[in-house]
Amino acid sequence: MNRTEALCRGLESGTADLLGRVTPVTAGLLRWWFGRDRVDARGMLNFSAAQKQAILDAIVAHEVRGAGAAGRGGPAGGRGRPHHRITVAAGTDTTWVLQALLVWQWLNRTAAPRPARGAPGFTRHFLAVARGPIAYEQLRDAFCGQRAADAGRRAVGVRDPATADMAQYADLFVPDVHQDAARAFVRDHVRAQEEIGRRAAGGGLIALAMEPVPAAGPGDGPRAWADRSPDAGTLAFLAELPELMVFNDGAPHGDGVRGGDEGEAAGGSWQKHLPRIAAAQGSRFMQVDFAVVPCRRGGPGGGRRGVRAAPDIAALPPFTALSPEQLAASHGKDDPRMSRDLWNTLWTCEPPMDDAVRVAAVYNDHLAQLAGCVARRLARGARPVDPARLMDWLDRYVWTRLFRGGFDPLGRSGGIPNSRLLLSPPVAEHIARVFAKALRDARD
Repeated sequence: MNRTEALCRGLESGTADLLGRVTPVTAGLLRWWFGRDRVDARGMLNFSAAQKQAILDAIVAHEVRGAGAAGRGGPAGGRGRPHHRITVAAGTDTTWVLQALLVWQWLNRTAAPRPARGAPGFTRHFLAVARGPIAYEQLRDAFCGQRAADAGRRAVGVRDPATADMAQYADLFVPDVHQDAARAFVRDHVRAQEEIGRRAAGGGLIALAMEPVPAAGPGDGPRAWADRSPDAGTLAFLAELPELMVFNDGAPHGDGVRGGDEGEAAGGSWQKHLPRIAAAQGSRFMQVDFAVVPCRRGGPGGGRRGVRAAPDIAALPPFTALSPEQLAASHGKDDPRMSRDLWNTLWTCEPPMDDAVRVAAVYNDHLAQLAGCVARRLARGARPVDPARLMDWLDRYVWTRLFRGGFDPLGRSGGIPNSRLLLSPPVAEHIARVFAKALRDARD
């Protein structure tokens, strides 16, 4: 039993040592999230075992161990600043973990506007860095709501705030006395990447950003999503905030965050700029890195019923029958069939989507169709797989393994959008066959 497990023993019954080692606000949140009475009252609306462990690791690292501590992963190298590396099992939805930790920070900062000297730091200013367009869209869905497809109720393409996580699941994240304030805080302070620093953020900030995932082939520069890289104004705005906590899911898995040259210009990876923002803020800067590890029997989340272990993406075979250029040359001019909802959104939303968002939407739609192909190919009666997790695994495979790496699904080959190649019959058949076999073999 490690130290965190020892501190949390008896948490469900309210007798854990941890409850006396954290702030009263945090103790109240822990009872709300994990107390047996509240868990039973919420029924199915609760954190998974892996999510619970990640939340506890972060809180213990920050409030008990102090700056630079890490949860289940070793030192994160915070140079005296709170910098925690939290290990999560592959396939764990960290979006709920992030929102729980945001509520924890926000409520503590609200309760103690001027914390005592030596007390753990808390903030109302947040930056969440997602790894790639799929994870970024999931963050926006969680905080801003999903895009409404019913034009009779709301303009197509506009996000519906009623479908945001805090609107639907506030009873999980926040004690009832604070739920209205929590909904208002999220609604009024969330900013997409292009809005960071362009709209006033009085009283707090929830900034959503995307780590570009560039093409990795020989001769290919960091072209994908370059327009989403932070500019100098965004970086200066973040550096001047009174304090900031970064939730970082954009670092390479298994590695610490390494900054670039302090004198480098804006643009490029968020990972390059985070150390520069940290240097400007000093002890007012806090960072939580999510590090993904493969599921193992008995590991974090590994013993939970109904969860299929993640396949080893690096070991999956690539598609070698044809190159992207050969596929593009033999491809017809018509798009593969896309979902009706996406078709309606692309052609009727007001204002029109910009090109980058449209390309990402098509790619996301094609990933969803591939996920459906994989699910149908699995043996009847097999343990189901979460579609969102499957899409994330497919996304990683497409970027890193499908054509032996170096494939940019947001780019073009021979004048054909690369995302269109994913639904070419030989490619779709290969992906469905490879993933169905891997998911049968990767059982927990």
